Amino acid sequence: MSIYLSIYLSIYLSIYLSIYLSIYLSIYLSIYLSIYLSVYLSIYLSIYLSIYLSIYLSIYLFTMLSTIASQCQRQVAECSLMYLALQSPPSSKPFAGKTDPRCSPTGQCHIPKCQLHQHLHNRPGTEEASDDHEADLQGTFERNSDRERELRYQYVHRIMALEGNETPHILVFVDEAGFNLAKGCRHGRNIIGQWATVDVPGQQGGNLTMCAAISENDLVPENERGLEGPDLPQYVIVLDNVNFHLGPLIRAWFTTHPRTLMELLPPYSPFLNPTEEFFSAWRWRVYEHRAEDQRSVLHAMDAACEDIIGDQCRGWLRHSHRFFPRCIARENIPCDVD
Repeated sequence: MSIYLSIYLSIYLSIYLSIYLSIYLSIYLSIYLSIYLSVYLSIYLSIYLSIYLSIYLSIYLFTMLSTIASQCQRQVAECSLMYLALQSPPSSKPFAGKTDPRCSPTGQCHIPKCQLHQHLHNRPGTEEASDDHEADLQGTFERNSDRERELRYQYVHRIMALEGNETPHILVFVDEAGFNLAKGCRHGRNIIGQWATVDVPGQQGGNLTMCAAISENDLVPENERGLEGPDLPQYVIVLDNVNFHLGPLIRAWFTTHPRTLMELLPPYSPFLNPTEEFFSAWRWRVYEHRAEDQRSVLHAMDAACEDIIGDQCRGWLRHSHRFFPRCIARENIPCDVD
């Protein structure tokens, strides 16, 4: 009997204790861990999110408010400059000695926005302005003056007269542009409120000048160079009015080459020069190569020229010819800076 009871109690107690302890521990641990983890995670996440959001929002609001403040300050400065310009007499600087049809007899002038930006860059309120600033203002007034419109009319008339000549001719537009390591893209994209940055070389290096020529047809073939004759076409080299284009060496070269004629573009008329469009597209392609030394700049300049195809050049030539009717009519043609 004792053996039976001992066996029965051992089996009963082992089964009972195992079931009781397993149920008790599972319930206790589940409740404890759930409460502990919920409290810990709620406290940790609340503290972390509050700190992170407060820092992020403070930085974002600071950048937005600083941007808005700078824009408001610039607008206030432009309004004050406009008020001063409207109140100034026509004989005051930087318009001294200039007569402009936009000025009324009472001295009130309607000044374009580009001139206000030039005032901002030249510290308005001072009596003395730089020579470059006065030259820019003078160019703004003279861009569509009677003299410039007449020069455009005469230029287009000469080009159209060449079209009527029996001797065939080919127009070749020639211009130059400089480049160095310091030149790069001035615009970019980034997150709102943050500056768009790019790594640039610390030294700008030497200036490299590129000369470009654009024509509807091929340039002078090698088998025609040095030849003369009435059946051979004449090449009209169209240049702008930069000083070294008018030097004695350039004129002497044209004198010794009778098949080439020199034609000068009218001043303040970049829309008549298709090479301006070429250099604009060419510079962007050079920027994309991100040159870091002189050799890589030369490689980028050469590679950018190969990216531009003939159809683009012919399109720029057609675009410049679209201004011929307006030049014949002597219309005011504003440039991009107006």
